[in-house]
Amino acid sequence: MFYAMIPLVAVIVLMGLGRIVLRVSAKQRDAEDSSEFPLIIKQPKSEFLIGVFVALCMPLSIAIILIFDPGSFTREYPIATISMVSVISLVVIFGGIYWILRGRNWKIEVHEDRFVYTNLFKKSKEYYFKQIKIKYFNSCYRVYENRKGMKPKHLFGVSYMQENQQALTKANTQFRKSKKKGRVQVDAED
Repeated sequence: MFYAMIPLVAVIVLMGLGRIVLRVSAKQRDAEDSSEFPLIIKQPKSEFLIGVFVALCMPLSIAIILIFDPGSFTREYPIATISMVSVISLVVIFGGIYWILRGRNWKIEVHEDRFVYTNLFKKSKEYYFKQIKIKYFNSCYRVYENRKGMKPKHLFGVSYMQENQQALTKANTQFRKSKKKGRVQVDAED
């Protein structure tokens, strides 16, 4: 049974190493600055690869158990244990699928006065900088939609480890500066 835990331990170790690599590569990417629009903010490719590994690892570990010891589930463990292992396996598999979809579909295309946000399921929506508010935190910044007379709606967060993460804040800052100088026409409702 111990040999079935090896893929799970490998996933945990790879996730930790992946996070370290993401931090180092994010610092290197920040040094490279591009000012041509549209700029694209995406999830790191390593998150997609980790998702593929996780989604394939759990079914593989179950297959290893069934191939090398086919009777182990039925004779050694009670139904409660088998059910718990099955639920945990499904959660890990769906977690891997989530990472795959997020790494593949999630992106933000930044333009001069607006950006297009594409979520996990490839649903796109366009927001103008006059509609949003950005709050900065230690490890990310969050983007909120300003709604009149209502609490701001959280749209998404951008981690400082993502590719080209500074593009949205720089474009927003440029828009706000040009708005103050009067070069951009904005509705009087702002």
